[in-house]
Amino acid sequence: MPLQAKAALLELVSQAGPPLRLHIPRDSATGGQKSFAFAEFAEAASARYAVSLLEGLQLRVAGGPPHKLRIRLASPT
Repeated sequence: MPLQAKAALLELVSQAGPPLRLHIPRDSATGGQKSFAFAEFAEAASARYAVSLLEGLQLRVAGGPPHKLRIRLASPT
């Protein structure tokens, strides 16, 4: 995911509340960013709101193809 995409994703996620962390894993073989991310919020209500706000949204960055967002809550460990 290019830097522009990460900035766009951070802006979207921030609409639900301030994220503590936004992590986009890298592929160990290619070094490129994978097509999924993890957002961590301080408040559970912000995480729930992020799911309702962003699920199914189409994200298109810099004229690239659209990516449909799939948002899920993490299971407690």
